[in-house]
Amino acid sequence: MDKVFFFVTIFFIQFFFSQKIEYGKYTSSNGSFFILNKDKTFYFQKQRILKLDVDSKEIIMKSYGHFIQNDNLLLLTSPKKAYKDSLNNENFKIKEITDSKNLDSINIKFTKKNALLKIFICGTGIEYTNSLEDTSGCFFLKENRKTPIFYSDKIFFRIYPNFDNVELRRDYKINTPYIDTNYFIKKEINSDLLIDVNFDSNNFSFTNFEEDLVLIVNNKLIFKGEEFTKSMSK
Repeated sequence: MDKVFFFVTIFFIQFFFSQKIEYGKYTSSNGSFFILNKDKTFYFQKQRILKLDVDSKEIIMKSYGHFIQNDNLLLLTSPKKAYKDSLNNENFKIKEITDSKNLDSINIKFTKKNALLKIFICGTGIEYTNSLEDTSGCFFLKENRKTPIFYSDKIFFRIYPNFDNVELRRDYKINTPYIDTNYFIKKEINSDLLIDVNFDSNNFSFTNFEEDLVLIVNNKLIFKGEEFTKSMSK
């Protein structure tokens, strides 16, 4: 009965009060926001403020893509696997160090290691059967890891959110289990690797929308249990 009432209400609003949406930024009382651009693209971020010793922002969900307006409804659609766009040469840099003197192993070092991430190396052909964290032919890289020499010249890295870390044990839905980097071509068998990671763990909050509906009421947006109001232009 409640669903019937909801759809009747939507139909009534559409029929009698069709509105043209304004472009720009819309915000909610919780700090969540929508950005609607003139080229019919959107960015959405649902978040909340955690009142701890120091106030911090928790990103619950984020997405981007295209929208179309149909009377008092916006139809949101995200590109497939758009989260991969967040992992590129700017925030995951790999440098090959070719003057290594090791004959039977290579070193994989990090300029800094983000405790919110678990990083695996994949495509080496090495199988660590005694490792509980071995997954799909990949094995876990700790702070700095020495590995046996592998003969594959085409490798990639897989990044998971580190749920062992208290900062990621939260109650929001993670709908991206991992993110893979592009393939990296290793030029020399015994060369070491230096990895510079500048990757935001909030990228795992990406949500893929497939024709999700936003209701427009009195120039406000109703979506995911929140009401969004147009921000004043500066």
